[in-house]
Amino acid sequence: MQTYTNMKNKGKKRIPKHAKPIEITKPKEPSNIGVYFIIIFIVLIFAAAFISWDKFTIREIEINGINDVKYLDVINLTGIEYMNNIFSVNLKDIEKRIAQNPILEVISIKRILPYTIEINVIERKPIAVIKALDKYVVLNNKCIALGILDSQIISETTIIKGVVITSYKLGEIIVFKSSIKIEKLQKLLFALEKTNTNDLIKDIDFNLTENIKLTTHAGYEIQIGNIENIEKKCNWIKTMIPKLIEKGEIGGVLYITNVNTAHYISEIDE
Repeated sequence: MQTYTNMKNKGKKRIPKHAKPIEITKPKEPSNIGVYFIIIFIVLIFAAAFISWDKFTIREIEINGINDVKYLDVINLTGIEYMNNIFSVNLKDIEKRIAQNPILEVISIKRILPYTIEINVIERKPIAVIKALDKYVVLNNKCIALGILDSQIISETTIIKGVVITSYKLGEIIVFKSSIKIEKLQKLLFALEKTNTNDLIKDIDFNLTENIKLTTHAGYEIQIGNIENIEKKCNWIKTMIPKLIEKGEIGGVLYITNVNTAHYISEIDE
């Protein structure tokens, strides 16, 4: 005798215990690769037409920031040719070419559509020289080597003494054995230039960075001690040296080791 339950399940198919359900796959959507290819192709055609348009040929090159360096010298460095397409020039390559002149520091180069290349530079100013073998390397306030001079033409130039160059390359910061000395010398040269004091200085004795000594073109020795408060010390120099010259003082030592006071001892007092 069959039970009710058995009769109920009799017409049903039994599913094996380890059987996996059949996944219903969705129909694949049509590929858009062909459409994308056509769009890209059209964009490239328009871009090529846009770039080759005569309206975008170089007709003007603006160079801002030059004073002593001649405009045509910079143009020759850039390698830019007028009437070439403005998009065909590589701005990075132009910057590298300009950097061949160590006097010039590139700030920016950009295209000003439709036909102008704008170049902004700074002229590095020579402030001192330092001996390297039988020549002198010209430096700016960041200790970047700007050029080479013979010893015969440095009479009116500030000479840095007491340090030895390990190596140098034009357009780059010179190398000392001590990086600390470079940093301190940069601070000193920057302060001299900022206060317009560098024209007064003939020699910088940088042998001892805790006892820096300067000599003026007028023959005064200046002891400034260390590099601390160097800008204030340079302002003392700018104020005191003209006064000593006006009084007719000859030689002597000006002490500015204490930034709050300046003390002068003449050769007679010594």
